[in-house]
Amino acid sequence: MKSKRLIALVSVLLCAVMLVGCGGDGVSSAVSQNVSSEELPVSNTDNIKKYTRTVGRTTAGMGGEKGMYFSWTCSGIEFEFEGTAAYAVLSADEKFGSDSQVLAGVFVDGESKHSSTVLLTPEKQEVTLCKELEEGTHTVMLLKLSEAQYGSMYVESIRVDGSDIRPTEQPELLFEFIGDAVTCGSGTRAKYSSSELLPHQGDGSESFAWLTAAEFGAEASFVSVSGIGVYKNSDGSMKNTMGDIYTSSAIYFENRHGIYPYTQLSENGHRPADVVVINLGQTDELLLTSNAERSEFEREYVELLTLVRRVNPDAYVICTYGSLRYELYDNVANAVKDYSAQSGDEKVLAFSMDYRSSVDHNGTLAGCPSPKAHGKMATKLIKKVKSALKK
Repeated sequence: MKSKRLIALVSVLLCAVMLVGCGGDGVSSAVSQNVSSEELPVSNTDNIKKYTRTVGRTTAGMGGEKGMYFSWTCSGIEFEFEGTAAYAVLSADEKFGSDSQVLAGVFVDGESKHSSTVLLTPEKQEVTLCKELEEGTHTVMLLKLSEAQYGSMYVESIRVDGSDIRPTEQPELLFEFIGDAVTCGSGTRAKYSSSELLPHQGDGSESFAWLTAAEFGAEASFVSVSGIGVYKNSDGSMKNTMGDIYTSSAIYFENRHGIYPYTQLSENGHRPADVVVINLGQTDELLLTSNAERSEFEREYVELLTLVRRVNPDAYVICTYGSLRYELYDNVANAVKDYSAQSGDEKVLAFSMDYRSSVDHNGTLAGCPSPKAHGKMATKLIKKVKSALKK
């Protein structure tokens, strides 16, 4: 198909009243209207709502002066267009500082592995998302890959060599992954097992979570934070554990930008998940020193399950554990049993990975599971999810 080459500029501005999302936090923003350079104004606060599909947990409050921020791991935008190339003006969260800890990735034409990555800085840069493609219809997904607490990706604008920019269709299934550094894919880009763990070396798309969602063609929504616990965080604190932050749409972004009170899922058109995977407890395991504390861990886990079920009323909830440590798995299983007995909920189960990456050859990088380990974890989890969905 021969078509006239157009340069379609889309300034991605956030409408303050928009209900974002089709990942963890919103009803699909897709509309059928297409856009070309001849009909799209450079400044249009509805552009991100009309011409891209937001991916992952986000909120309408994450709009900047001209564009939109994405904070959670594997959150971002996806769009289709007619043409041969696409570009975006990107930067890192300026509130975070000059040292870049924000990693972004580009996925082209439905591939689950990114075709390119870029480390973002507060200095704006136009990034080539794809180029020299065959003339025709193409899909681009732009995601923030690193962790929420280490800064946000700012998308100011996108443009294409071509025309007809439009949002992609919302996937039928939504998987939500609740976890710590393991779920975030921390360390997956490090060189050695003994390497220092650096924020920009984490890549959520290398994690067991992303790989599992990709197997089902599902959208993945991450609510994951390094060092977070169910009862105690890695610094020993008992505040801002997962139960405290779970219902906040963008707590780390909003904290950096002085936005309070934090936006809640109930304010944001939240789309409930079809499958929820919880992988928590490995942080707590290092800090719990008595049976009494283990009992408190179980109690807090039951409270977390109650919260997760309220937000996702029909989801299958899989409580897994691993792959660095396993001493608290029995306590997780106890909590699941107690919760099910109290609630009558039959769609919650405990599942051990039965695999320890820390003793596997090349199983860890920077003290966290390696891509090899995540692949093994995903294989086990995929089988469990398939079994659950058949019920």
